[in-house]
Amino acid sequence: MRRRHLRSKKCSEVHAINVDGETLIYTLERKNVRNINLRIRPDASIYVSAPHRVPLAEIEKFMISKGSFIVDTLERIMAAKADRSRYDDGDKAYFLGRPLEVKLSQGPRVNVCIDGDFLLIQMPEPNNVSARIELVKRWYRRQAIDVFMSVLHDVYDEFRFVYQVPFPHVTIRQMKSRWGSCRPDLGKITLNLLLVTASYEDLRYVVVHELAHFIEANHSKAFWDVVRRFEPNYKDRRRSLCKLPTKW
Repeated sequence: MRRRHLRSKKCSEVHAINVDGETLIYTLERKNVRNINLRIRPDASIYVSAPHRVPLAEIEKFMISKGSFIVDTLERIMAAKADRSRYDDGDKAYFLGRPLEVKLSQGPRVNVCIDGDFLLIQMPEPNNVSARIELVKRWYRRQAIDVFMSVLHDVYDEFRFVYQVPFPHVTIRQMKSRWGSCRPDLGKITLNLLLVTASYEDLRYVVVHELAHFIEANHSKAFWDVVRRFEPNYKDRRRSLCKLPTKW
């Protein structure tokens, strides 16, 4: 007697859903599985598999519950696609969204400065790549302190007229997968050093985002309503940050 091998029936559908204020396109595959499964692929495409009989509303409720994970993963994937700069002669470096052409020179003093459309780097051994990168990063750190605090004061002055928000303690450090983080219980926000290469508008959005967490701790609709109040174009800002052309 010949046996038949039964194959599970699969059905793929493409849907759109609003998650954490973003409209996301995802592929839903119905197949013989017990649970709803979510996977974000390396190309940033979103794939969901679910049992045949689970209603679409239940699947999308599951996706909304995973909103922070989805958004953080997508931002991490996009940030990882950015090019790592070595600050070679003729390379592009960025400061507050401005592209600058790197100019290397040899000299007894160590110095980094902006001159018009150029980032001038002087050091005794300009061909020492690791030393050159570290020199530029130290320069960026010094700039970030003044720039970030200036933006924070501007945003905070808007927040304090509407909400009882304490002025936060600020930490600046290099982060691999987040532009910022917030600890409302400690009155603290952390900003990614890389933001010093972003535009003022993008940096402002991140500060608004973190201060909004003092009002709403999670990424609920109420949270995005707070963000929208101070940064109506926050979706554009998020997309712009994903395309930031440099990383360390």
